Amino acid sequence: MLRKRLFASILVVVIAATFIPHTTVTAATPMGVTAQAAIVIDFETGEVLYERSAHTRRVPASMTKSMTAFITYEEIAADNLTLDTRIRVSANAARMSENNPGSRLLATGSYYTVNELLLLAMLPSSNRACIVLAEHISGTEEAFVTRMNETAAEMGIYTAFTNSHGAHDHYTTAYAMGRLVYEFIHRHPDILRITNTGNAVIGGQNQSNTNRLIHNRQLAGLDGFKTGTLPRAGFNLQATAIRGGRRIITVVMNSPNNDRRFADTRILMDFGFAEAARRDAARMDDAARMVFVQLNGELMTFDVPARVDNGRTLVPMRPIFEAFGAIVHWDASSQTITATKDDTVILMPLGSYTPTVNGQIITIDAPGTAIDGRTLVPLRFVAEALNIPVVWESETRTVIINTAEEQHGDDENEMSEAEALATLLILARSGMIDENFAFILTSIVNLVNFYMNVNEPAIVEENMQAYAITIAVATRDRDSELYAFWNALGDDGALIGPNGVEPSGGEWPEWEQVVAAGVELRGIIARINENSGENNESRW
Repeated sequence: MLRKRLFASILVVVIAATFIPHTTVTAATPMGVTAQAAIVIDFETGEVLYERSAHTRRVPASMTKSMTAFITYEEIAADNLTLDTRIRVSANAARMSENNPGSRLLATGSYYTVNELLLLAMLPSSNRACIVLAEHISGTEEAFVTRMNETAAEMGIYTAFTNSHGAHDHYTTAYAMGRLVYEFIHRHPDILRITNTGNAVIGGQNQSNTNRLIHNRQLAGLDGFKTGTLPRAGFNLQATAIRGGRRIITVVMNSPNNDRRFADTRILMDFGFAEAARRDAARMDDAARMVFVQLNGELMTFDVPARVDNGRTLVPMRPIFEAFGAIVHWDASSQTITATKDDTVILMPLGSYTPTVNGQIITIDAPGTAIDGRTLVPLRFVAEALNIPVVWESETRTVIINTAEEQHGDDENEMSEAEALATLLILARSGMIDENFAFILTSIVNLVNFYMNVNEPAIVEENMQAYAITIAVATRDRDSELYAFWNALGDDGALIGPNGVEPSGGEWPEWEQVVAAGVELRGIIARINENSGENNESRW
């Protein structure tokens, strides 16, 4: 069976890319928000862009219905229900009191489809619709509530739900309600068809969405999610919007009145899109400046990352000199570095373009400088002054240094295609899109082309963000080969540990599964490239 191999330097570099921090971005704050608790989440990266008391226990009111709808969609995904499944209204469900028109439709013995019940729950906020769904799925509402809280725990969020609809006080947090929307859209995007509906006729009566922003369309790109109102809750709203292919999720809890919850949401949503763009720019700047240092086959880690300045690599002073076997001294009064190894003495005043080596002046174009509380020095100058060879690999942005007498064999510098694919999926899911991502993606697709005897090259120079987003979404799609590969790695997917990418479930997936996932990657690239070429104003 064909077994091709990829080089371990790829893995070394991407592990570093995962753990090296980004440039610090000054935190921004939206102005004018009146809600007592709020959160803004970037759907693409999963980052929390802003939060206010987001982990404080509060009453969610009818935002609770989002969890009931989520579990209903989980049942659909498990083939236990369909949207067309007809459910009978029990006497218990019909007896429950409500304050909205939709509830009067749910008479004992009447039947509604799952789709109709979802519309009733999420638009006019029908409590009875939630109870009907809960009883059908779990037998009793009490048993269903247990599942609601268990589902929340699996998501890693706090809830203390006591009913399926939120008409009576119970507790959760703004963070939990935001994360619920995040997971909901990732796993079951069809919910947006429901939450983006302004009005629906069910049983001959018009049902109107309580989310005013859906009706007036005054918030660009809004397509959901759910309101919640009770005296102790105040005015709550989960919301999501998409602009230019980027989705933002917001939650406000306990806004002072109905108008303010929508105004607060508009402020947070506009802030979220601006902040996401700002962070994207910072990450792009980080990627352009990021560089890696590999010493004797091992990646060096620094508390302040190595970086490029004026076309030269700067690295923290003390660890690099000590790695080279030099004795280093820092004179704070003269701001001068003195490094000694054997018969070589380097004097490097901070900020000077003219250090000396054994008394001889050397002109450099990137001087030693203080960054984030650490002194960084030009790596090539230091290595050449100490007569240590360095090699620059532009493809992986890695400086390779070898001071050891013996070299490791090629077998120790290889990684399997399964490891490479796992690494690629980690990068896609974490939003780490850079040259390493492109390099691995190209390698995997070319490998699949070779296996399938396909001569066309893998064109991945453009649309990197689109590839990463689509790959990340595919790893959550139960019908996807990438989902099958990711889940074959174990319950937690692939892990990055001290020895690199490892399957949490034990064994690596079979070669056939790697090929199937690779074929899907190849199709993703072709589809996105084709769409991009057809439309210059593509979302990507």
